[in-house]
Amino acid sequence: MAQSVAVAIVHGIGRKKEDFASAIIQQLHRHVAQQLGADSEDAPRFYFQPVYWAPVLQNEEDDLWSRLRKGGSLGWTGLREFMVDFAADAIAYHLAYARNLSR
Repeated sequence: MAQSVAVAIVHGIGRKKEDFASAIIQQLHRHVAQQLGADSEDAPRFYFQPVYWAPVLQNEEDDLWSRLRKGGSLGWTGLREFMVDFAADAIAYHLAYARNLSR
């Protein structure tokens, strides 16, 4: 009897689209089939599940960017936007945690 293997694919930092894992899942299916033989009854079955968590924090990141812009004209706007998009996940976690503490 074939063994089953579940594989979770979690996206990285920054803004991601919901289909972020489509290409890698296709590549993994092909690679697994080549390595293990897709027709073998003894080959393990692989189940791939994307974990799309970007929307969970997006509101917090948008709120942070809005607050930054309220302060007036900003220098280094490109770098600031990069930091909000790519490094603000940790900040958003902190903001959500702080809001929960204040309730």
